Amino acid sequence: MPCAQCSSSIHAMLRELRAASMGSAEVLRIEPTWTIEGTHARMISFKRPEDAEHFFDGLRQAGLSER
Repeated sequence: MPCAQCSSSIHAMLRELRAASMGSAEVLRIEPTWTIEGTHARMISFKRPEDAEHFFDGLRQAGLSER
């Protein structure tokens, strides 16, 4: 699923909203209860907090739920 999350975030940041929406749909197909908040708590791979926030902003733009 990380690929679907990344794809959704990247496409949203590039304003490719159809592709972002497809990525978001894939995330929710795999894990219907997926949230940004739940993922944020588990992700520790970002060295810089601003990189994590940029990634999560993309997920928000793609329409994924915060909670």
